[in-house]
Amino acid sequence: MGGGEVAFFGGFLVLWAVLIVVSLAGYVFGIWALVEVLRYREDEFEAVGKNRTTWLVLLIVGLAVCQPLGAVAGVLFLWRHRPELQAWREAHPVPPLSPWVGPSGRGPGYGPAPPPGYGPAPGYGPPRSQAPPSGYGPPPGVPPPEPPAPGGADDAPR
Repeated sequence: MGGGEVAFFGGFLVLWAVLIVVSLAGYVFGIWALVEVLRYREDEFEAVGKNRTTWLVLLIVGLAVCQPLGAVAGVLFLWRHRPELQAWREAHPVPPLSPWVGPSGRGPGYGPAPPPGYGPAPGYGPPRSQAPPSGYGPPPGVPPPEPPAPGGADDAPR
């Protein structure tokens, strides 16, 4: 092996290492951008004049099929469109995503929060009576069922 072959091989390894680093950085930017697109709702994209579906398709196809497309789309979204979405979200706070939490921060049917020092919510005190809850036993006016007769199906020899 001559000096030229070693230099060529060394240059090839350096080029290969640079391409690997650039490729991994492209995947990182693409995944970062995909996560950022998923953090914003469709109506937020429409408010700033963008289409969420387009960015999702570009990033997913770019990451799965053509990695340079995913990297370019990721960098373009992160540096050009994400600041617009962030500014819009700061100007218009996002309501809670759970349908079970109302404006008071409590679940449905609880109404507004009580003022401080009000005491426990009704229904959480000691039990009112020790009687069994209604709904157990036969309905009113219906006699209980009769016990089985001796010599029934359970007493038959096997």
